Amino acid sequence: MRLDDWDSFNAIFLEAGIDLQSDCTNPDNGTISQNIVHQLHLGANASQPILNRLWKRIDFGPRSIRLDYERLLEHLQQNEQDIRETLRVGRYDMMVACRYLLNRGEIDPRELERLEMLVMDCRLSTLAYLNARGVGDGSTREIRFQPRTA
Repeated sequence: MRLDDWDSFNAIFLEAGIDLQSDCTNPDNGTISQNIVHQLHLGANASQPILNRLWKRIDFGPRSIRLDYERLLEHLQQNEQDIRETLRVGRYDMMVACRYLLNRGEIDPRELERLEMLVMDCRLSTLAYLNARGVGDGSTREIRFQPRTA
């Protein structure tokens, strides 16, 4: 059995240097999926069930996904205008932060400060999106950070 749209899904991410194909089957039994949640559709014939489009890939941790940072950065740069027009302010800058993973040297203190602000904004935005419980009302508001000018 194959998940509907699985090949297209993987091809799109592979184009950007993100391999989502690994860690999706049980190493002892390749017919058992893992890290994918899907709804089994019995259809007209329950003896030959099919997997439909109602599925999600879960577990985006470093052991489940392989990233080619150079290829990812190249993809982001080639599609910068479209990404900036589609996403909220600051999100593109957060994504291209992967360049710091390619550069094993020192990070300029001003760039590090900007990166820290982007990460904080992303975390707060995620909390607000998830409607985090146990977090004060004022703590989940949308915040836009700008680096300090020298």
